[in-house]
Amino acid sequence: MAQAVSLEAKELSSISFLKQRPRNDRLDLWPFVCAYVAWSGYVLWRLVTIGTEGFYLIQLATYALLAIHAVTFLSGVWSVGSQARLRFRPAGSISQATHVLVVPHAFVGTRDIVPLEQKADAAGVPRYAFSFRKLRFVHSADTGAFTKLKYPSHDTVGAYLAATGLGSEAATAAALERWGDNRFEVPVPSFAALLADQLMAPFFCFQVFCVGLWALDEYWYYSLFTLFMLVTFECTVVVQRLKNLNDVRALQTPKEALSVYRGGKWAKIPGDSLLPGDVVSMLRDDSGNDLVVQADMLLLAGSCIVDEAVLTGESTPQWKSAIDENDEGGAEARLSIKRDKAHVLFGGTKILQTTGERAARLKTPDNGCLAVVLRTGFGTAQGRLMRTILYSTEKVSANNVETFLFIAFLLVWAIAASGYVLYYGLADPNRDRFKLVLNCIMILTSVVPPELPMELTIAVNASLLALSRLRIFCTEPFRIPLAGKVTTCCFDKTGTLTSDHFVLEGVVGCGAPEGGPEPEAGALQDAKSLPRATARILAACQSLVQVDKETIGDPLEKVALEAVGWTTLGQQGVRSKDGGPRETVEIVHRYAFSSTLKRMSTLVAVEPEGATATKSHWVLTKGAPEVIRGDLAAVPPQYDATHRPHARVFSAYTLVSLLGQFAVHISFLMFMQRTAHAMMPREERQEPDSEFKPNLINTICFLVNFSIQTMTFAVNYVGAPFNTPLQENRFFALSVNWSTLAYVLLVLDLPRGLRTWFSLVAIPAEMQGQLLVLGGLAYLAAGTIERMARAMFPAPLVPEKGGLHRSRTPMGPRKKQQ
Repeated sequence: MAQAVSLEAKELSSISFLKQRPRNDRLDLWPFVCAYVAWSGYVLWRLVTIGTEGFYLIQLATYALLAIHAVTFLSGVWSVGSQARLRFRPAGSISQATHVLVVPHAFVGTRDIVPLEQKADAAGVPRYAFSFRKLRFVHSADTGAFTKLKYPSHDTVGAYLAATGLGSEAATAAALERWGDNRFEVPVPSFAALLADQLMAPFFCFQVFCVGLWALDEYWYYSLFTLFMLVTFECTVVVQRLKNLNDVRALQTPKEALSVYRGGKWAKIPGDSLLPGDVVSMLRDDSGNDLVVQADMLLLAGSCIVDEAVLTGESTPQWKSAIDENDEGGAEARLSIKRDKAHVLFGGTKILQTTGERAARLKTPDNGCLAVVLRTGFGTAQGRLMRTILYSTEKVSANNVETFLFIAFLLVWAIAASGYVLYYGLADPNRDRFKLVLNCIMILTSVVPPELPMELTIAVNASLLALSRLRIFCTEPFRIPLAGKVTTCCFDKTGTLTSDHFVLEGVVGCGAPEGGPEPEAGALQDAKSLPRATARILAACQSLVQVDKETIGDPLEKVALEAVGWTTLGQQGVRSKDGGPRETVEIVHRYAFSSTLKRMSTLVAVEPEGATATKSHWVLTKGAPEVIRGDLAAVPPQYDATHRPHARVFSAYTLVSLLGQFAVHISFLMFMQRTAHAMMPREERQEPDSEFKPNLINTICFLVNFSIQTMTFAVNYVGAPFNTPLQENRFFALSVNWSTLAYVLLVLDLPRGLRTWFSLVAIPAEMQGQLLVLGGLAYLAAGTIERMARAMFPAPLVPEKGGLHRSRTPMGPRKKQQ
């Protein structure tokens, strides 16, 4: 491998120089061309001298050579390390290199080979750079190291205050050469390119290999149909990936023209032409349209009110003031965007109000705020967010140790079965050796069924439908299969990628309103028909304020107040206007939300309207469920979640249930197969390689396997609280019931002649009874084993909020809030 290069970038672990091999020098090409020529000559010599004796060995060796070549070629697609060895050679120096092998740190990305860019500057000195995940790294001729492209965002305050923009065309050209245009380039590949990427995935190639095996075994219709379904499935995945990429591109804000001071004069310049060092005027006009900040800028004169919800999720507008050399540190202090964010306008945020400064050193033409551009493109705060979104749509691999262990566990049985077939097949001199080896390979590949992606797609779609019925929408469905391993969830408030507008659909578990009927357990109650105490909490346990007759504060508290039909009375009160007797609630004191206590409270005085009404005082509290639980006189049922599915395959429950049900199924199958073998005349028995003909054994095996598949779905379906109960899952219940009915009708041949449609033979009456009775007993036995295993080895309880390692001690009385 190439020698590592000096690197000064916290995102990358190491880089190496590579030189691309010519096509005729690639290790995944010319060695195999030589091998094909040599093998072809040997095969011709053997056919001429020996003939076709043992030709199946020639066939197997030819297929093996083709498979080795295919795996070698594809390994350069699947593995970056293999690609570096097969298609590149180490470069002795940077001048000889054409590409760079980039090895990032953990959680920054995966290894990749990227082109090395080489350009000469004005003096003819070569300059080198490469881009990795939209980050640009440049080579320093002085230190000989690659560093991430730096923006002028750490200069002194005095230097910024003295900025006069890019003073000449040469300075503008140099800045453009260094930082490029102010754009978020999100290229969308063509459908064909993405489809080719999907078709070269390891799992798809394995499926095509299995399809080829079936075709060699003369299962043409099945092979072609499966291949068609696989390609169709991959096309749907490509369509989804294209949609995701187009959605990412749609997140880009339009680049509006701004007043920019260049070359000693003001001029209107498109937003995508902004460069670091430009001095601009930021003005929100009176049209009511919000002004979107085009890049990260430092405010030099004037002030702004900015909505930063797109970056931080904070719904409260932020006030931005101009930086001052009289601040702490003076004019020689270095700018820190994290420390001085109150003076920084971040790209993508919206300016709600601008106030220019007439005494500014550089007067703006439109009396806007004066600012200097710090960062552009993917270097901005919005650019980092865009990179996160862009690379979150990459494929997620479910490969892990547990998966491979499970496959290895199944492979042990497959090897045993394949060895059994091979041993007895070789003992039969009349057995076709090519078909024998082919069947043994097919047994091994059956460990991973080729239909798995389609089955997984059906499962994912079913999950999406179930989630959508609960008004939960998933933007990345390919992550659903990984959700079973989740043990802890972290939630953040909305606003970063969505709107800060809420809709209160209702409240669950708050009891019946005064004089109303008791709601069903888990029923969603309308916010205007809640018990009076619950309505008071939603309306008066809040931190809203009224400014210029407008309610300002947390959007969730605002929508809750509106949903219950109450209105604010100045700064310290609310009044009911819908749903029952009216009352006025005065907020005597607020105990603001505490992240330590995880709750907030208000002390209120309630005064119902009416001559006989008396004033009462209440303490209203809201907070995290595990905190509020300790203040409840009686904990409602199902307040705590005490169930969760098993997250691991190799658990005592899974192994006991799997092996127990397998024992029941194999016993049922073996008993019926041996019974059919004893009752079937010898002349009806078939040789392994003979043409298929219906007989009693394959009829019984088909029906038993059909019943095993049906009972597997019925027994292992888990309803509440994880899924819809079976009796409410209409389509699944119908499929199980109709499959059971089909099994009974096929066994009894009702109506007469039904069996002939499925290439089945008549079943003796004695065996009909055995199939029905033993099938029912097998279902009861498998169900009993499943329920006993679940009861004997329950899944761990949901961890308390805060992490897995927190002790589960009972909640005692807490200290009184001061």
